[in-house]
Amino acid sequence: MKPYVRTCPCLLALALAGCWGDPAVRLAPVRGRATLEDKGLGRVTIQLVPDGSKGTHAPAGIAQTEEDGSFHITTPPHGDGAVPGHYKVTVTSYTGKGIPPGYADPAKTLLRIEIPAAGLDNWDLKVKNK
Repeated sequence: MKPYVRTCPCLLALALAGCWGDPAVRLAPVRGRATLEDKGLGRVTIQLVPDGSKGTHAPAGIAQTEEDGSFHITTPPHGDGAVPGHYKVTVTSYTGKGIPPGYADPAKTLLRIEIPAAGLDNWDLKVKNK
């Protein structure tokens, strides 16, 4: 039998065993609703950008809001939720929702959030016309 025929199943077994181990990233559930002037902000992208100045060095979280503004954060490729820590929050519309441009830039956005270890179940993300 050729050596690679014996090696390939062993490598596959090791790779699959790693898939069911402890995840490298611990995620906390994050759900909420985004509003602009108290109206649901539908079909916008929300991104959590780790705030390194506050000690958070984690993958970014992202969400796409539903029509009513509701959302849940995911952290690709790790899954639903966000790593607990401090984040700058960006809100971007690709459909002309009238969001002030400063919200889309992590260096300019005034939105900040701290995700606790238990997560956030009812985050009220308010975007305001400046």
